[in-house]
This record gives sequence, C-alpha cells and structure tokens, in this order.
Amino acid sequence: MPNWTDNQATIIGKTADVEKLIADITNEDGTYALTNVYPTPTELENIHQGSRNIDGVRHDAWFEDEDGVRPLLDMFKLELVEKYGTYKSIDWQYNNWGTKWGDCQTTIKWDGEVLYVGFESAWGEPFLLLQEIATKYNVNINNRWDIEFGQDSGQTIYPFPNGEKVKADHIKSLQESRDKIDSMFK
Repeated sequence: MPNWTDNQATIIGKTADVEKLIADITNEDGTYALTNVYPTPTELENIHQGSRNIDGVRHDAWFEDEDGVRPLLDMFKLELVEKYGTYKSIDWQYNNWGTKWGDCQTTIKWDGEVLYVGFESAWGEPFLLLQEIATKYNVNINNRWDIEFGQDSGQTIYPFPNGEKVKADHIKSLQESRDKIDSMFK
C-alpha cells in the first residue's frame, strides 16, 4: 500500500483552454481523472504483471481474459518496448506521470477564473503529468502537495523549465534503480 500524497492544485489560463481541460478530464459518469489527458496505452493496460507460472514456466507478464491465461511473448515485449519504452503499465506510468496511478479521488471547482483541483496520488505528486497538462493546455499550475504521515510537503509551479530534460533524467534514474534491483536477483 502506498503512502498517499494530498494534492491541491490551482490552474489558471485562458477560459477556453481551462474549459477544454475540464471537458477532457471529465468522465462519462461525472467523475474526474487528470490521467485522461495522457492515458496509459490500452495495449499496456491489458497486461498483468508480477510472477506467474504458465505451463511450468515462470513469466513476469501475461494476458488474462475470456480466452484464458497466456504469457506475454518476448517478441511482443520487444515491440511494446520499442513503441512505449516498456511493456509494463506501472513503468509507463512512472515514466510518463512521475508516480504510480496518476490521480485518484479527483475533485474540481471552477469559478470562471481559477480551476481548483484536489486529488490523491501514490508516493508523490504526478509531476510529469502536471507538466504535460500545463504544456498541452497552455495553463499555469501551482500544486501544493503533502505526503501522509508528515513525510514531506511542498509546492511545485508548472510548467517548469527544461521539462524534457527533467523527464529524461527521471527515466534514466528509474532505469538505473530497476537495473540495480534486477541485478540483486540474478
């Protein structure tokens, strides 16, 4: 279970841009999801991850649906890595949102000038997702975040300069950590 981060964001921009953002994050059932702006690729969402024996062979990823359980073949893994940088949805989320699961329990209030967005996220603020939103919708975001149990808190202003470099450095750091962990189990 993650440590949850409370996020309180204020978003300011041209009315048309903010209203477009609101439309894009509004689900059919009236709930909100910032991740609608940059969703996990469908191909990755349908892949289960972990460890599972299928026909006596251990697999770290597989499909499971009405057709049964099937391993994710190495050839398909390579295609997904070439296309998305990974074949694992959690890795894609960390690489593109900056945290696991994006936003949860999202609420909004729009007063015609400022869009107030409250949401929870796992382990930290979804800084890459908020950067993507600020850039894509030409808005300014001020996010105040607080990790539960007093672990940390702060404020981040978006868009931040050098966004692509920050993302590249983040992905590099994550990959180095994954490689280190993988080497421990070899």
